[in-house]
Amino acid sequence: MLKGIKFRLYPNQEQKELLEKQFGCSRFVYNWALDYSRWQYTQNNKTKTNRYDWSALLPTIKAYLPWIKDANSQSLQQELMHLQDAFTRFFKKLGEYPNFKSKYDKQSFTVPQHFVIGSGLLTIPKIKGIPVIITKDIKNHRSLTISKTKTGKYFVSVLYETGIDIPVKPIPEKNKAIGIDLGLKHFAIISTGEKKDNPKFYQKAQKQLRRLQKSLSRKKKDSSNRAKAKQRVALRHERTANQRSDFLHQFTYELTCKNQGVNTICVENLNVKGMIQNHNLSKSIADVGWGEFFRQLQYKCGWYTMNLLECGRFDATSQICSNCGWKNTNLKLSDRFWECDVCNCKHDRDINAAKNIVDFAFKKLYREDTRDFKPLDTEALARVNIIASEPTVEKPRNRKELGSFKPLGA
Repeated sequence: MLKGIKFRLYPNQEQKELLEKQFGCSRFVYNWALDYSRWQYTQNNKTKTNRYDWSALLPTIKAYLPWIKDANSQSLQQELMHLQDAFTRFFKKLGEYPNFKSKYDKQSFTVPQHFVIGSGLLTIPKIKGIPVIITKDIKNHRSLTISKTKTGKYFVSVLYETGIDIPVKPIPEKNKAIGIDLGLKHFAIISTGEKKDNPKFYQKAQKQLRRLQKSLSRKKKDSSNRAKAKQRVALRHERTANQRSDFLHQFTYELTCKNQGVNTICVENLNVKGMIQNHNLSKSIADVGWGEFFRQLQYKCGWYTMNLLECGRFDATSQICSNCGWKNTNLKLSDRFWECDVCNCKHDRDINAAKNIVDFAFKKLYREDTRDFKPLDTEALARVNIIASEPTVEKPRNRKELGSFKPLGA
């Protein structure tokens, strides 16, 4: 199994200059290949190019621009592979169209081989003896990526082979499953009744950020004081991002590794990209970090032999009674607590939704048709004279659905 770990680098001034050259050359090659690909597509009858075409032209570019030879040639080839991966994701509709890299954003380049890390030093082609803080003794290195943040900090991310096979996940069991309903007031509500508070790191930092941004706006353009003020703003944003990342790592670790007696986690398939376009909630949704939570939860479930199931995006998890299955169509968003008219069960809206997420996720796992929830409590319904004896089911809406329609209990 492959894993990655990040270490802090402390290069001296000479090493910083060499790293900056490598960052600049890698960024230039990436932007040149992207521009060439766009030009070929628009000028030559929509001809698509790939990394083999770009690699063939790279020696010609080096002949016209000799300063590119100062960079590691394998790192330049890796930039072309990264661009190829970006185009592949775009054509598969898994990502956006590739953008040009900027020297004002985070910088990085990859070293696939011919590097040595150990004894507190990192040696890569063209640069030797970079001081590094190694917090874990690792072997079987595959590749490494050196990056520089906007605040001027250098890191190296090492990809290595753990020597451990990917564990086999157990069969999902409903009695060993928990459901997680995400929110804004509380970050997560678990079907067991536990609620995880939303730390709201960005909201707490807004007052200080407002003061730092005002100070930045008053500084003269291209002055040293403006550069210092910009650095202070970047440091405050970096601190907020680190706080959020640490919170998410701790919480996902508790869910996947420390959760004894649980082998399945059920979540809701949220359209985070669409929800963040709501200008009234966009800041709060970006602050809570749902996308990063799902990403961490996905790969950590693979590490710790946990199943991760999703329920449908449009399943009525909040409206359905988790006790008897009755649907409250009059439920409003402002109703945080409600009582079932059939079984008189009192529900906390979020906890009830977390319980229903488990039911819907397992129903989706074993049956494609999730529109009918589960058999209703017919005895309870008969007591309130809603139906006589048999539960009603939703009929197929058209002939296309008729072939895959399954009655309740099938």
